[in-house]
Amino acid sequence: TLTAAAFCAAPAVAMRKMQLADVLKTESGATSSRAQVRLRKTMVMAQLAFCLWLVMGAGLFARSLARLKAVDLGFRKEHLITFQLDPMMSGFNSEEALAAYRRVSEALGALPGVVAVSHSDYGVLTGGENLNTIQIEGYRPPPAEGPPLVRVLAVAPGYLRALGINLRAGRDLNPADVQRPIRVALVNEAFAKQYFGGQNPVGRHIWRPNPKDMLFEIVGLVADQRYDGPTEQVHPFYYLPADSDWALSFYVRTSQS
Repeated sequence: TLTAAAFCAAPAVAMRKMQLADVLKTESGATSSRAQVRLRKTMVMAQLAFCLWLVMGAGLFARSLARLKAVDLGFRKEHLITFQLDPMMSGFNSEEALAAYRRVSEALGALPGVVAVSHSDYGVLTGGENLNTIQIEGYRPPPAEGPPLVRVLAVAPGYLRALGINLRAGRDLNPADVQRPIRVALVNEAFAKQYFGGQNPVGRHIWRPNPKDMLFEIVGLVADQRYDGPTEQVHPFYYLPADSDWALSFYVRTSQS
């Protein structure tokens, strides 16, 4: 907007400074002078046309930005700090990386004003993804499609609270779920809609043959989250409680800005 205003104002100021006698003298001069006048007029018209295009583009950009800001991402972005951490890039082994993650989580949770800390293997709005072929209790895929390929996110307990994601039914994950023999999972509303016809999925089971043969019980239904970005569609997701020794994305929920 400022660029367009400057380009429009510059020729206008220059024209106001021109004296009428000079303009008439120029117009009544030689053929070469009249050609220069026509060139200047053409350049002014081109500038004005370009400035009009800039103003229109700025207006459309501002409207698109306002619409994007109004999109519900499925989590509360206010008072949320995110960052990534990968101790193994500094030479840590798996056990040392896990210990480092725990120390970071404990230290962040002890800070004044911090109300929740969690992490996941892929960060929101980063475009990262992990896909698993699974079998779902009560769902029979069309013969031509085969077992569904669904996104999975490994999250630490407290993930929903840290991001401000609403729990629709069932319960949230807790620290005991990471080590318990009966494995549990959360699914989002898009998952329940596509594979359970919108019914409550709590108590149903998911079987994942690869990379390990594992059975998961669905213990909670959560609101949809726009994981890829505000312009991307919502995908079916299931969430697993897990500790990880690779790069993690941390989420810190604070009570103040």
